[in-house]
Amino acid sequence: MQYSSRFPSNHYPSGKIETYSFHSTILNNTRKIHIYTPHDYSHTSHLQELLVVFDGNSFINNLSIARTLNYLIYEKEIPSCIAVAIDPVDRLEELTYNDKMNAFLTEELLSWIHAKYRVHQEAKHTTIAGFSLGGLAAFYAALQNPHVFGNVLSMSGSVHWKKDGYENQISSIDSDTSQPHFYIAAGELENKPLLTTNRRLYKALKEKGDQILMKSFKADMTVFGGEKSCLMD
Repeated sequence: MQYSSRFPSNHYPSGKIETYSFHSTILNNTRKIHIYTPHDYSHTSHLQELLVVFDGNSFINNLSIARTLNYLIYEKEIPSCIAVAIDPVDRLEELTYNDKMNAFLTEELLSWIHAKYRVHQEAKHTTIAGFSLGGLAAFYAALQNPHVFGNVLSMSGSVHWKKDGYENQISSIDSDTSQPHFYIAAGELENKPLLTTNRRLYKALKEKGDQILMKSFKADMTVFGGEKSCLMD
């Protein structure tokens, strides 16, 4: 499924996507990692912002993340950034409260990224994002590692997901003194459990004093339209 772009894809300088096969000792598996670098990356020396997204193949093929970032960076709507798009191996297992997945992110993947690319390493310059279960995983990763991920973008996040021993885990985690910035987006035509729990999560984090913004759309986010708008916002 392709999403029709809101902007002409050929009117902006194009970044580059490189794909790597990445082995994880922690997870004992190998997956594809796609790296987006902006059009002028090889000609500049300044450090880049870092965006990490789950479901990398969907972000690239369905949400046209490269064209979206080409536009946003060229128009200076966002700072220049490098995007790391992670393909799943066992999506259901990896994206539902998986501590080993978080260890893979912080101990293996980001260490490799920091060594290979010119990116800021501070949490305030690092965003983790995902939709559906990827949104849940983004929340969990940031709330467990606020010193690593300073910004969270959750699109139609499956925060209503239940797993034994993890009831209410997301809203009850104390992220110490480092408070990530949260952006929650959900379509108003989503299924009721998803929409209700996202609103409840927004309220819980707001009451804790977290910096959080929630945006609703008159749409069902699962049709790969609203998520792209969120990237642009």
